[in-house]
Amino acid sequence: MFSIGNPKNVFGLEHFQNGGKRIVVTEGEEDCLSVAQASLQKYGSIYPAVSMGGVSQVNYLLKNRDTLRKFDEIVIWFDSDDQGKKASKEAVKVLGADKVKVVNSNEKDANDVLKKFGLDEGTKKIWNYIWDAKPYSPTGSYRDWE
Repeated sequence: MFSIGNPKNVFGLEHFQNGGKRIVVTEGEEDCLSVAQASLQKYGSIYPAVSMGGVSQVNYLLKNRDTLRKFDEIVIWFDSDDQGKKASKEAVKVLGADKVKVVNSNEKDANDVLKKFGLDEGTKKIWNYIWDAKPYSPTGSYRDWE
């Protein structure tokens, strides 16, 4: 993935400027689109899902912190690799632990869930992961953080 110019926003955030109950922030655009596809499959509309564009782009979250914090809950679903876990910790620092929950999936990311399990089963799994997201705990009680 690449962008032309100097992007200033989190991918897709322009569609969700007014806040709401929950927003899902993914690491990559394909993961964001997988969450969007799962929401179309389940609800018939697009659920607030955005992408920061990669682990090196946590600064995009800082630039858009005020808009993201308009949501009651911010669900972070970054890749389950070491870089994704590190970026999740940084995202919690930027967005505030009072609002952030983190997905802990058995698959690498949302796109892998949809590819591996198909549209019907993948949609169910994606929503279960989102609903089961846990608050970040700096004490290390959240599985796999340390």
